[in-house]
Amino acid sequence: MNIYEANGISSRIWPVTIKNYWFGQRPTKNALPDIAKLHSIRQPLKGAINIESWTLLTDLTGTDSDLMALLHRDTREQVRRAEREGISVERYESKNIDILNNFEKFYLHFANSKAEVRDALQVSIQLHMLKKKAYAGILQVSRAVGRDGEPLVYRVYIVADGRTRNHLSASLFREGQSNERRHYVGRANRYLHWQNMLHYKHLGYSQYDMGGWYSGKDNESLLRVNRFKEAFGGRVVCEYDAIYGCTLLGRCLLPFRTLYRVIRDSVFRKTT
Repeated sequence: MNIYEANGISSRIWPVTIKNYWFGQRPTKNALPDIAKLHSIRQPLKGAINIESWTLLTDLTGTDSDLMALLHRDTREQVRRAEREGISVERYESKNIDILNNFEKFYLHFANSKAEVRDALQVSIQLHMLKKKAYAGILQVSRAVGRDGEPLVYRVYIVADGRTRNHLSASLFREGQSNERRHYVGRANRYLHWQNMLHYKHLGYSQYDMGGWYSGKDNESLLRVNRFKEAFGGRVVCEYDAIYGCTLLGRCLLPFRTLYRVIRDSVFRKTT
């Protein structure tokens, strides 16, 4: 993996500057933040707080036929049926504020309709970061729409260092909808994944990241999500999110920030 300098995305400002970097990105030497968080690196970083981060990666360097062969049989059939049904894919410039606003409304409805997603406050905090990522040029948005033009599924990707990662997604969800309708939206979801795999492959990206994989055994909802993602044929990998102090101030305050995050996450788990 190539390592290259980047400005990073500010996530929170205390008395310190805190920035996020993805994959091969690293802080610029002439503009070091006090604290840096490196997302999805291959090996633990010495002197940093390293947190395991599991995901599924698909190699995009083969042919289209190679990619199709990775899909499980049922997934291939659903992708082909979705195409016959007239489902299509729309893509938008990352700095298109209108599409980000539309996605936010769609995602909040999705989150509030499904208790296992996360609470609306946390979703709002996360979505607030999208515009920063968009202006930094590392965010891309796509959606699957039905024959009638109705949006069915949104996917938001982080793209950097030859890798594209499914960062956020949401599917159309309505109370009381029929099983037939649910299956239709499910096919649109699979079709969007497949079309994006082809899209990024043809743009020269080498890795398609499904955006996480649950390494536990107890949460049946997350295990179902695992099975959905595994049906696209990626390989499970363990990477790391590394948090480290770049300056003396950052190294001194990092333990306090870590304590805050532990307390915050503990409170959040108790309320969901």
